[in-house]
Amino acid sequence: MQSTAYDYIIVGAGSSGCTLAHRLTEDGNARVLLIEAGGWDRDPWLSIPLAWGRILERRMHDWMYFAEPEDTLDGRGVECARGKVIGGSSSINAVAAPTFSRISADRRRGRKGPALIAAATGC
Repeated sequence: MQSTAYDYIIVGAGSSGCTLAHRLTEDGNARVLLIEAGGWDRDPWLSIPLAWGRILERRMHDWMYFAEPEDTLDGRGVECARGKVIGGSSSINAVAAPTFSRISADRRRGRKGPALIAAATGC
């Protein structure tokens, strides 16, 4: 049986584990073993914006943790979604990228540029 030696062993390939593994191997001399209990993050549902509801409802790629029941919540335990996949919880979080028009950006900045004037006058 062949023995393999590693300089570092990282348990958990979430955001931090993957970042740490990458940084440790930048010089090319370190041997790093990265261990993850879950699978790859290739499920299409992980890349669909706002598919978070489906992922949580079906507890896909999740450790299925619940907080202890709380009296203030009528004895219910709150779901604590924790990612069981490469990328960890970052892979199962809601992907929401709000987009704003130039008009709303100008309003937030208090500008009165041509786009805002045109919108206000209906032109």
